[in-house]
Amino acid sequence: MTKIDQANGHPSLTPLQRHYYAAGHFGISFMGYVVTQWVMKFYFPNHPGAANLLPPLLAPWVMGIGRVTDGLNDPVIGYLTDSIRTRWGRRKPFMAVGLPLLCVFFVALWYPPVEAPSRLNFWFSSLVLVAFFAAFTAYVGPYTALLAEVATTTEERLKLSALQGIYNAAGLITGGFVTGALLTRGVSYQQMAGMVTAVSVVAYLLPFLGPTDNPARAAGQVRPGFFRSLTMTLANRPFRIYVVSQLLFLMGLLVIVAALPYAAETLLGQPEGEAGTLTGISLLAGLLAVPVLLRLAERRGVKASLLLSLRWFAGGSALLALMAVAGRDPARGVWFARALVILPGVGLAGLYALPYTLLANVTDHDRRRTGLDRQGMFFCVQGMILKIAYSGAPMIVVGLLVLFSRHAFIVLTAIGPLAAALAIAAHVVFARFPEEEVARAVEGEG
Repeated sequence: MTKIDQANGHPSLTPLQRHYYAAGHFGISFMGYVVTQWVMKFYFPNHPGAANLLPPLLAPWVMGIGRVTDGLNDPVIGYLTDSIRTRWGRRKPFMAVGLPLLCVFFVALWYPPVEAPSRLNFWFSSLVLVAFFAAFTAYVGPYTALLAEVATTTEERLKLSALQGIYNAAGLITGGFVTGALLTRGVSYQQMAGMVTAVSVVAYLLPFLGPTDNPARAAGQVRPGFFRSLTMTLANRPFRIYVVSQLLFLMGLLVIVAALPYAAETLLGQPEGEAGTLTGISLLAGLLAVPVLLRLAERRGVKASLLLSLRWFAGGSALLALMAVAGRDPARGVWFARALVILPGVGLAGLYALPYTLLANVTDHDRRRTGLDRQGMFFCVQGMILKIAYSGAPMIVVGLLVLFSRHAFIVLTAIGPLAAALAIAAHVVFARFPEEEVARAVEGEG
């Protein structure tokens, strides 16, 4: 018999329902990883003997154009998914439209029109990325917003978001180990993209078998206009603190991810596929740390746990500068580098398991203040802001390599300390998060 949450009348989730929902994040992270780490390396290899497909001055802008325009889509999708009413709920209709489109555009990315540096390749890759990210948002925004409605207590949200974190990590780890191994063994980028799409689609489909939002929850609410809803979201102080700290944390991670294919070749003397192994090891360390972090969150609170993750990630990232030493002996140095990446990886447990719980609680805080269910807008505006990291990290790495092309070794050595500085900044910001105030809203006391 299905248990009912007495506080809000929503059925409690069964273990199978949790897995159906959380499994969607495997596809999101697997495909997202490939785009973040390999698209720029495909179009701009930037090493002797490789054929660049983009002019050097245009290369840093490809990912930026796609992500910036995608950021404009997020609040629109958030507003629409909060506003519609269907018998299938508010979220899944958007997911159903976005899914086939994102797969088509992902595959198209790896088929540039010219096999040489070309402005045509620049416009092609930029426009296909714009279309891919728009479809990606149509799926991911409503999908993530579902969590705040199908899990209604901090405890339930921790369980569900931790399970999402596990699938998220599994997708990233698969991306790291498998794609790197495939490329090292001579599999083409096009073949890799086909395999990634086939696996991701299965994960994308599973949430449709899981829980759906309750249409009655938002019945009768007066919906504010788009700009009013966007302004209300940005005016929420806990949300601002949360999302800025997440932006800085994610930027720290992604500058490392974007730099690793170049660092593998320049610092370690290894093929680019080694970047996948390094990333996979680091992400696996974070996955293994998730259970410990969850126990800490239950005892000391979510805020304290995330702050600890940030400190650990900062310390471990700073030590990545030692990777420059590893290249002096490539045979042994690669194992030293693999050990090094474990250290920041442990800190990633906080990025896997905690953010969705925090944001879902923030939406309850807003609901207590405004009387409105606007989970879609909050989760999608978060997506809009975090796109700065997804676009900025590759632009920073490629831009620095182009600007200081004669000093690539120094640039890549400095990436770890740069990530550490970003994590420290995230810690300073998130230390101001009003956890008790938000908790009272979740418990119905605020």
